[in-house]
Amino acid sequence: MIGKSSGRTSLILQLERISLCHQDVSSSYVVLANSYARDVVAGKIPTAKWTILACKRALRDVQRKSFAYRFDEDAANRVCKFIERCRHIKGEWARRKERIKLEPWQCFVICQVFGWLRKSDGMRRFRTVYIEVPRKNAKSTLTSAVALYMLAADGEAGAECYSAAKGRKQAQIVFEDAQAMARADPEFLSMLGVKVGAHSIGFGDGNRDWRGAHTEVLIDLCG
Repeated sequence: MIGKSSGRTSLILQLERISLCHQDVSSSYVVLANSYARDVVAGKIPTAKWTILACKRALRDVQRKSFAYRFDEDAANRVCKFIERCRHIKGEWARRKERIKLEPWQCFVICQVFGWLRKSDGMRRFRTVYIEVPRKNAKSTLTSAVALYMLAADGEAGAECYSAAKGRKQAQIVFEDAQAMARADPEFLSMLGVKVGAHSIGFGDGNRDWRGAHTEVLIDLCG
């Protein structure tokens, strides 16, 4: 997940225009993420050791003056806006055609991953992200929405994304969730140039494509 290219500006403008059509978005997801981090560090939210350390790091780093990285609130908020523009595709929320509403911990993760950039070249600080949560915490939903962002709105030239799992059936879950998510809001995805097929999700420029494959490969954004 590294992101910056010559086509990034136009995609950002597209995404910002689309987000104006959806009013139920937080004014600043970064504020929510920072509030979550402070509550974790203060012991108000029980969580694991590594989560506490991640929150401490986040609060410490944003105060650092001489640092190789900078935090871009717009970049962090943009991804969260995109995710909350996507619809639920399972259960009661899907029946009511509700859109995704990020939990504070999800805002924290997304803001940390997409908000921190290298000062030297604008690329992302974090290259590897490990998230472990119990079952029924919308892992597939969040991952599907993030992958759709990476496909359609990240502006990375020749990007490649992969989703892996132990077995083919399990590996298909994220891809199939993303398919359903895209089909649930075709107008939104068409504005970004995304086309959904039976076995693939493609981008309008023809250079990026996400398709189901064998056990390990679900996304193949060819450039």
